Amino acid sequence: MRGQGNSIKENIIILVLLGLEAWSVLLNRYCTERIGCYITVGYMLLLIMYPLSKKQKAGISKREEYLTIFARWGVLNIAVGLLLYEYRMAEAPVIYLVRIGILIAAGGISLYIVLAVHRLFTRLAGKTSRKGMLIYSANDAEYLETDESLWNDILPETRVDRYYYSEGMPLDEFEKIIMEYDRIYILDLPSGIRNDILKICFRNQIPVYCLSKISDIMIQSAGNSKINDKPLFVCDKYRLDSGEELVKRGFDILFSAMTMLILAPLYALIAICIKLEDGGTVIYRQTRCTKDGREFCLYKFRSMIENAEPNGPRLSEAGDDRITHIGRFLRNTKLDELPQFYNILRGDMSVVGPRPERPELIREIVKKVPEFEFRQNVKAGLTGYAQVQGNYISTPLDKLKWDLMYIHQYSFGLDLKIIAMTPFVLFIRGNKEA
Repeated sequence: MRGQGNSIKENIIILVLLGLEAWSVLLNRYCTERIGCYITVGYMLLLIMYPLSKKQKAGISKREEYLTIFARWGVLNIAVGLLLYEYRMAEAPVIYLVRIGILIAAGGISLYIVLAVHRLFTRLAGKTSRKGMLIYSANDAEYLETDESLWNDILPETRVDRYYYSEGMPLDEFEKIIMEYDRIYILDLPSGIRNDILKICFRNQIPVYCLSKISDIMIQSAGNSKINDKPLFVCDKYRLDSGEELVKRGFDILFSAMTMLILAPLYALIAICIKLEDGGTVIYRQTRCTKDGREFCLYKFRSMIENAEPNGPRLSEAGDDRITHIGRFLRNTKLDELPQFYNILRGDMSVVGPRPERPELIREIVKKVPEFEFRQNVKAGLTGYAQVQGNYISTPLDKLKWDLMYIHQYSFGLDLKIIAMTPFVLFIRGNKEA
């Protein structure tokens, strides 16, 4: 089929290579027939589960796809490691945990090497001739000009031509143009035109990527129903139910308490560094909004000079001279956010959720994007879908779409996945401040 994404075979090869490379380290010492059987069964389950989950969520980004592989790899190694510890452990627990940590890190390095080699072979094989067409309308003209670099390289292996769709073009004539391309990208076209293009692509089996609308996200999580013989979509997932909130709150308390205890030495070191630089206060307090618009006091390590906003709130910009030396490091590594675990423990925030915004900033955004208030149907979070999928400079509308996807698709497993992905996105260029 045309434009098929990464095959399941490639993912299986990646996992098998990781398994052979990493577990040989421990199995050389602890291998028994019984334990080897457990490990074999574990990998078989993983190889079966991964393709199934891929089918449930088609079109996920490359970053999310491979971080998913690595997250499952880490969980599997910890599980098998505990199994080995239970049956054949002779070393001290701390030493053994270090060995498992090294093992997981080795798997991550191997994954990177496998992907790099695969990319090299793909290029050498000449698979760089894909052609894509980006279809846009008058609504997108300004968007393309202000964010041109985003659309120049939608996919590294695809050459993308732009096409302005003017209303009134005969559909059969437009279909001939579409047929010349391997994949289609649709921006903010009117719904009727977009539907026509989708049908053309479906009929000719051409992969199509649509810029999501708010209504698309709402329907995405809809259930199926009917009236007489008429199929219906039911959209009723607007916030978490009481059971989901109870599980989420229990996890928040446990996770934040353990994190604050483990990172206590780091808290102390950061506080000392801030004091040594300018002698000012260590903690910065700021009013933010959480669920249902409730205001609370958010805590951060101070990263700017004292009294950085004498004339009222002002967003940070590239090259902002108010940011201190230690503050720039804290912002780029997101370590300035660590005191928010106290907010989580208090119940102001959750570990995962939409990032809390200032009340005055929300009022400004709502004037342009009224739906921005929908993200306040759940508690604000330390990390979220918008943070791991988007970046620091994502527009409020794009952040809103990711946050709505999180609300409509919420599960405890999704929370764990976002937490696992968060450390990997901290050092991506787009997630850093200049």
